[in-house]
Amino acid sequence: VRVEDSTREGQGSLWKLDDPAVLKKEIEEKKAKQREMAEKKRKNKLQKFQKELAKWEGIAAVAPEKLFLADEKYSKFDDGGLPVALANGDPLSKKQTKNCVKEMDKHRANYQQLQDKPGGAEAYLDQLRRDIEGLQI
Repeated sequence: VRVEDSTREGQGSLWKLDDPAVLKKEIEEKKAKQREMAEKKRKNKLQKFQKELAKWEGIAAVAPEKLFLADEKYSKFDDGGLPVALANGDPLSKKQTKNCVKEMDKHRANYQQLQDKPGGAEAYLDQLRRDIEGLQI
């Protein structure tokens, strides 16, 4: 038996006699679609957590004052870790210095944001890893 609610006021529900096999098939299709949507939602959430973990791990791996030290393009650095000379010994141009300062400030802000997360950086990263592990099948 299929019950259809009427949208008009004053009319009750309609009772229709349908083949049980058709009703079971419709119910299974609806459940399959719900499972598919739940799986898609889980995958999207997993992908979001993995992307966020990769971003924060990259930031946590390098302290702001050591951002440029491993870069082979630069040979000399000031006290704050900013490059002052290229690998060939030439001083940085104003534009290059400005870009380095901008990149350092951005990294410093992100690094500080990570440190300010509840429980600290490592606790936050561990929580992300547990969330990802919980979503993986």
